[in-house]
Amino acid sequence: MIKLLALIYSKYYLLEKLNENKTIVPKILMPLFIIMEKDGYHLVDEVDIKNLEELQSVTKECMQILEDKLGINKYTMYYASVNKTIAERRQERKAKRTRLEITNPELASNKKLKKHKKSKENRKFTKDQNGYYTRNHS
Repeated sequence: MIKLLALIYSKYYLLEKLNENKTIVPKILMPLFIIMEKDGYHLVDEVDIKNLEELQSVTKECMQILEDKLGINKYTMYYASVNKTIAERRQERKAKRTRLEITNPELASNKKLKKHKKSKENRKFTKDQNGYYTRNHS
């Protein structure tokens, strides 16, 4: 379903609008960039991992269509700007967490403990009915 929607979107809507409006490219490229960046370490089920691989495959096709339509130079320029934007956002979030540690250490500590507890729970393994160890589904 996702593959079908992505291909329809990329081939018809995208190709028509790129010639008219160049500000739409970063808005399209950003989610594609984020999907390609995911490595699936947080996924538990084989089905989820397979879905991520399929989604990344379709995303790669969409990015290739964008590159072909825009040309390598413009595509690289847009890709670099999206990469920079994402890096800046992550840096802002990190700075926000640091400010929170200084202004309200108790709240920051509680958030950190909650995050670590959730992470620890996700790493736990249990025995399934066949005697194999699998990850918990929290």
